[in-house]
Amino acid sequence: MKLIILRHWRTKENDAWILQWQSIWWELTIEWIIQAQKAWIYLKNYNIDKIYSSDLKRTIDTTKYVLENVICNNLNYTKELREVNLWVAEWKHKSEVTKEDLYSWESDEELEIRAKNFIIFLKENEINKNILIVTHNTIAKFLIKEILENKTDVLFLEKWIKNSSISIFNYFENKFQIEVYNSVKHLE
Repeated sequence: MKLIILRHWRTKENDAWILQWQSIWWELTIEWIIQAQKAWIYLKNYNIDKIYSSDLKRTIDTTKYVLENVICNNLNYTKELREVNLWVAEWKHKSEVTKEDLYSWESDEELEIRAKNFIIFLKENEINKNILIVTHNTIAKFLIKEILENKTDVLFLEKWIKNSSISIFNYFENKFQIEVYNSVKHLE
């Protein structure tokens, strides 16, 4: 199995530091729509058998570029790949978030369980396939942490999984190996 993790394109709300998380409304920036085309040119080299995408609008719109540019007839939207739920902090500017808001967030433990269950599902059901996962920053970090079997604390390797970055992992003999991590070289 080959797992390709793609973070959604940058949004205008990302630029304004508005916390979107599980909110559905947002708008892509023009520059990232153009860069999206470069990512799909890169991904055409992989025979993608199945796509799993978060069911939030920014990832749905990102995934539309896959369907236009990569041949894959098997697309699945799932809430399991949603970003962390910030509850009352959503749609606030980062400067407006209070300490009390922080206590209402979906916990790291809850995110870790979501990520672990999703990777287990893939290992049990998609073992001989090339899978594209279109998702968000925080859940992507927890997916990668699970892929690497917690051997490394990837949450601190880099502060963010970059917008439109691609990470690729090969599953062989019951282990994942990193082929590419958090790369945006395809955008150059």
